Amino acid sequence: MGLTMARAAIITLVVLIALLAICRGGVLFLRAWLGRKIVSGYAARLTRAQHTVFEHRLREMIFKDPFRYTNMLCSKEALWFVRKLWEETGDACARASSPGGSSASALERDGSPAPLPTRLPADGMGVDVFRMHDGIILAVITLPPPRMTGEAYLIGILLPPDPTLARDILRARKCVRYFVLNRWEGGRDTDFCEWKPNGKQLTYNIGAPKHPEGFAKAIEARRQEERQRGLRPAGAAQHVLPRR
Repeated sequence: MGLTMARAAIITLVVLIALLAICRGGVLFLRAWLGRKIVSGYAARLTRAQHTVFEHRLREMIFKDPFRYTNMLCSKEALWFVRKLWEETGDACARASSPGGSSASALERDGSPAPLPTRLPADGMGVDVFRMHDGIILAVITLPPPRMTGEAYLIGILLPPDPTLARDILRARKCVRYFVLNRWEGGRDTDFCEWKPNGKQLTYNIGAPKHPEGFAKAIEARRQEERQRGLRPAGAAQHVLPRR
């Protein structure tokens, strides 16, 4: 009886040790798998840095001098302007070297070359201008198709057509609005957001159409909701006019 119990205890101990070894191996495997996923995602996002950097550079320009750059987006040179900025951004990203850190080191340990940003084509870029009934001008920039979550489909910039804003930059910064429609995942495929001059991005937790007219109507719906709630001055547009 004592011998049987001893054998049972030994078998139980061996099984426990085996389970611990299996669990430890599973944890190590999971860590390695997650590490590869993180590194892979890092590499993919880094190679497409041009997409995000373009959107950030344009935002900086708009908030720096709203009237000047919004006026450019509403001119005949608008498409040339955004394509030129896209190309310059691509050149700057391509010249940048991969930053160091654990992700880059992990890639090198795996025998893969360190990721580098690449120039992305300007396929599909466009600019559409809409004028609301209250005179507010909306310029909508269509970007090349996004591939990663958080990259933008469309950018919408609103500014009153007030010539005095050219001289009063501080007031222009308070008037301008910068909307983006990002690629998303989960319950919806887009995310309707707005950037503020202080560098904060707000998400309205809704999607919007991925074409200029639909995006313009989503922006106007947001403005209408704000007017109803008293968040913005009354007397603004009731609906979006056809593109100019």
